[in-house]
Amino acid sequence: MTMNPSRLTFVRCSSVVSMAILTLVAGCRKDDPPPPLPAATEPVSSAPPMVTLAPPVLSVEEPAPSASVKKGMGKPADASGLRACCAALKSNAASMPPPNNVYAENAAAYCSASVASINTPGQKDAFILAIRGALRGAAVPAQCK
Repeated sequence: MTMNPSRLTFVRCSSVVSMAILTLVAGCRKDDPPPPLPAATEPVSSAPPMVTLAPPVLSVEEPAPSASVKKGMGKPADASGLRACCAALKSNAASMPPPNNVYAENAAAYCSASVASINTPGQKDAFILAIRGALRGAAVPAQCK
């Protein structure tokens, strides 16, 4: 069975055109590339990060010294009763499991460093909030309330 030449040319051209159309259609329907993978994060370490807290900056004018004030009497007075809080934090740190023991040790160091600068009830409240933040949810001693 032979085909006439014009019919053979038509079949060849139509197959070439069909292939070109399929190539174009297949080329236009490319899927979007997948989104990039999230960046690798650092592995979580088993040791909690060390937190260093600075003592609160207080802008209180000191009263002029009077004749009745005695200087050089050792430690400053603890009118707010926070030294007991510092001692309780330090003793509780020894019996707490990790990482709470580290938080309590940091809070005790902060407490000891800044307890002398607490002069007013408002400063004491802010100080107690800072202690609670440093403990990160660990138990707060009764002396610190």
